[in-house]
Order: sequence, then C-alpha cells, then structure tokens
Amino acid sequence: MGWGINAKSQHPDEAWELLKWLTTEPGQRVFALKALTGDKGTAAQLQKEQDPYWSVFLAEVPHQDRLDDMTTPFYTTCVDIPASQLLGKLLQESGANLDIKAELDKLVAQADKCLAESE
Repeated sequence: MGWGINAKSQHPDEAWELLKWLTTEPGQRVFALKALTGDKGTAAQLQKEQDPYWSVFLAEVPHQDRLDDMTTPFYTTCVDIPASQLLGKLLQESGANLDIKAELDKLVAQADKCLAESE
C-alpha cells in the first residue's frame, strides 16, 4: 500500500500533513475503519487479528517488499499494459473461450523477454 501527493495538488502542504497523520497510530485507527492496515497494534485494537481476511493480510506484512514497478522503469510497458489488455480480453464475452493458463504463460514469457531486452 502506498500513498502519495498528486503533483498538481492545489494543497500540497495540507496533503503532506494528512499523509504524516495517516502514518501515526491515531491515523491508522481511522484509516483501518475503511481499509486494511499493516499496523498490528491497530489491528489488535480493532480486534481484527482473528478475522479470516485481515489475519491473512497481517501475516504477509513482514514479507512485503518493493513492487516490481518500483524497481524498473519498464514495468508498465512490459507487464502492466499487456496484463491490463489480457484482463480486458477476459472480461469480454469471448473471454470465456480463452485458455487462461496459455494466455498467462504467453504473457509471462513476453514480459520476461521485454524486461530482459530493456535492461
């Protein structure tokens, strides 16, 4: 999960104050009322530790790492756009006729090749 400030924000100082507050314990309590939090203390206060959905998320928090799109400038071109196009195909009426495994295998091979050639 990540937050940011839009470069065109008319209120960047206020946005920064909000982001700083969201990373505090009170901010996480409020945020967690509508979304997941990676803060285990907040989850415990909200009695979400045993929740089937929250508990899976909380168990994965220690293993989170940077997303691929943050490690290469080619992620969008090589992975994100083709994956979005495939999703579009799947959501069309004809998507029911697609061999999803074959499509995903092809997508992975093309993405790997694109990333390798881009570096």
